[in-house]
Amino acid sequence: MTCKGHRGGKIFGVKPPSPAPSNPSDASFTVSSSRLPDLLTSPGLRWIIFGAFWFSLSSLLVNVAGGSLPFMEIVFGRSVVGCVLCWVLLRHGGIPLRGNREKLLWLRGALGFIALSSTFYSLAHLPLADAIVLFYVYPSFTAVLSHIVHKESFNRRQATGLVCSFGGAVCIARPEFLFGAGVGLDPLAVAAGLCGAFFTAMTMVLIRELGRTEQPLVIILYLCLIALPVSLLASVPVWIPLNILDIVILAGIGILTQCGQYSFARGMFLEPAGRGASAGYLQILFSAFWGWLFLNEVPGPMFAAGTACILCGAFFSTSRPRK
Repeated sequence: MTCKGHRGGKIFGVKPPSPAPSNPSDASFTVSSSRLPDLLTSPGLRWIIFGAFWFSLSSLLVNVAGGSLPFMEIVFGRSVVGCVLCWVLLRHGGIPLRGNREKLLWLRGALGFIALSSTFYSLAHLPLADAIVLFYVYPSFTAVLSHIVHKESFNRRQATGLVCSFGGAVCIARPEFLFGAGVGLDPLAVAAGLCGAFFTAMTMVLIRELGRTEQPLVIILYLCLIALPVSLLASVPVWIPLNILDIVILAGIGILTQCGQYSFARGMFLEPAGRGASAGYLQILFSAFWGWLFLNEVPGPMFAAGTACILCGAFFSTSRPRK
C-alpha cells in the first residue's frame, strides 16, 4: 500500500514500512542485524534523533531570546520564518499547499500552536534543562492518547511509565507544598511546560494519522498559518523593537525549529507514535550540555532524579515487552 498526497502516490518517495512482525521468525532482518539497537536499524528513530538535536539548539536560542523579548514575539518570529521556508520548499517541489485532509490539518495546526506557545513560554522562564525535561513528559501522554486513538497497546508497563514521568515532573518542579518555600520553579512556567507536553502528544498522534496522506511540510505549513496571525495579535501590545542580534536569533529559531519539526514529522511517519516519541529523549542531554556550556547552568541532584524518572517513564511507556 502506498501513501497518496504527492506525485507518484508516495510520501517521501518510499512505501510506508510494514508492521513489525509479531513472531521473530517472520522478521525480514538477518540474524546479525536483528540484534543491533533500533537506533542503527530504524530510519524513523534516526530521523527523530536528528530532530531532537535541532530542537535542542532552537531551545537554547529561545531561552536566550526570552531574556529580552516577549515569548509571543518569539513565536511570531519563528512563524514568519516557518511560513517562508514551507512556501518556498513546497513550491519548489511542486507539492499542493492545501493538502488532502484540511480539517485535520487545521486541527493539527491549532494544537501545534498551543504546544509551541506553551513550550516557548516555559523555555523563556525556566532553566533550559529543566524546561526540556518537563517537556519530555509527552511520551507518556502520547502512549495514552495513542491507545485511545490508534488502539495501540496500553498495559501495566505504560501505566508505570506514566507514574514515573509525573514523579519526575514533581522532582523538577519542586512544588512548595512538598519541598518548602523558595526552592521551586515558577509554577506558571511549570504549568506551561506540562501543557506544552500534553498538546505536543496530541500533535504527535495526529501526525501519525496525517502522515498517511500528507507531506511533512504541508503539516508544518498549517501550524505556521495559524501561529503567524495569532502570535502577531498577541505580541502587538508588548512589542519590543528588534535589533540585528534579535533578528539573527529569531531567524535561527525559525530555521532550527523547522528542521526539527520536519525530522520529527518524517520519523513519526515511520514509527508508532508512542515508541517514536520517546526516541527524542536525547534532547534532554543535548540541552543540559548547551545549558552548562553557554548559560552556566549546572543541574542539581533533583534535576538528576527527575530526569531519571522521566526517562524511565519514557522507557516503560514505549518499550515492547519481551515475549
